[in-house]
Amino acid sequence: MVKFFLLILFISAIVIRGYFLIDDKDKYFLKSKVGESISIEGKISSFPEKKDFSQIFILKNKEGNFVRVATDRYKEYKYGDEIVATGKILLPRNFEGKGGRVFDYVNYLGKDKIYYEFKKAEVKILKKGDLNKKSVSVALFLFREKFLNNIKKVLGEPHASLALGLVVGEKSSLGKDLIDDFRKSGLIHIVVLSGYNITIIALSIRRFLLFLPRNV
Repeated sequence: MVKFFLLILFISAIVIRGYFLIDDKDKYFLKSKVGESISIEGKISSFPEKKDFSQIFILKNKEGNFVRVATDRYKEYKYGDEIVATGKILLPRNFEGKGGRVFDYVNYLGKDKIYYEFKKAEVKILKKGDLNKKSVSVALFLFREKFLNNIKKVLGEPHASLALGLVVGEKSSLGKDLIDDFRKSGLIHIVVLSGYNITIIALSIRRFLLFLPRNV
């Protein structure tokens, strides 16, 4: 019994060590290139997010490593596009936000295994993403695109942007000036709601009303 326990402990130690070695490999795969201008080929693995002056998405290279890319706001990129991103590769840094609080940006990206970023990248599309491919990710992307476009068609701007902030937490389309107005008036919380926030509220209400019959 003791030998079996020691064997399990030994195997667990090997697995844990292997995990951290893989993690280190991901973390340092571009260490020698930091500060240099390089090109990385891969696929867009996130939904591009448009800011005031840039567009941001995650690039996944052929080896499965991730890089955060900031590029031209006005070009159209989609989930699944095969691209080449060229620019100066940098390490993320923590920064101080309003109120003097330091945001742990390094670990915020690190939780998703993103250890490098392009601040201003030139992006060339090699092949458009195959949106006919049957996969959960593509299905979710198409549903999201259709949902957002329908809201924009029905409501128009700026009402559509406000609705997107309320429903899906998409505040980037509101613009810096309007977001600043929400902050000054103390209403910024209404446009940063996410599905997770709504789930917490829904579960709280459900537990509070548990005394009611299930069909109610």
